[in-house]
Amino acid sequence: MVWGLVLALLRASRSRALAPVRWLTVGYIDLFRAVPGLVLIYMIGFGIPIAGVPWIGDWSQYQLAALALTILYGAYVAEVSRAGIESQTAAARSLGLSQGKTMRFVALPHAVRRVVPPLLNDFIGLQKDTALIGIIGVLDGFRRAQIYAGQHFT
Repeated sequence: MVWGLVLALLRASRSRALAPVRWLTVGYIDLFRAVPGLVLIYMIGFGIPIAGVPWIGDWSQYQLAALALTILYGAYVAEVSRAGIESQTAAARSLGLSQGKTMRFVALPHAVRRVVPPLLNDFIGLQKDTALIGIIGVLDGFRRAQIYAGQHFT
């Protein structure tokens, strides 16, 4: 959620100095919302160790799976958060508040209440997509239960 909120704030920025960062953020969100989760997990789980990326190349499969899900759902949470922030920004700006005060006192506190139901949808999707990490060898809770049942119940 923190990563998604950072992306949403970067995308909602109107500063000329942050324009290149905003463009990169828009590209990131559009790209990772378009890539299927299974493909992303497969690419990160097998691609990063093969490529030998300096800091991430020696991570465990569990850490790579968490990274893949963070990248994927960060994009979804960013879009939901951005929509909630933008729905509150127009009203605050009409009162004459600056951009910083608008975000601090109006948009972020009120947007939290508006984005909870859509974020719960994303949370449910995340719970279901954790089963996909089994393709890179990480045993999720359901698979561990199957193994235990196979060993101990005849």
